[in-house]
Amino acid sequence: GYKGKVFILPVVNNNVTACYDLYTKKKLSYTINADKTITIRNIERDSNKYDTIIEIVFNENINNNGK
Repeated sequence: GYKGKVFILPVVNNNVTACYDLYTKKKLSYTINADKTITIRNIERDSNKYDTIIEIVFNENINNNGK
């Protein structure tokens, strides 16, 4: 698994509008980087003794067919 309070998401073709910690329901800060990766910050990994699950909200449906 990942450690720390930052997670870097690979490049996606959709625009992110929000990120949340699903356990605490808190909104997480994020940055869309120049290389189109997304850095999500302030993840509270101690709030849940199992796994931390984040939700990433996009402004449109994700296109999975490669077009």
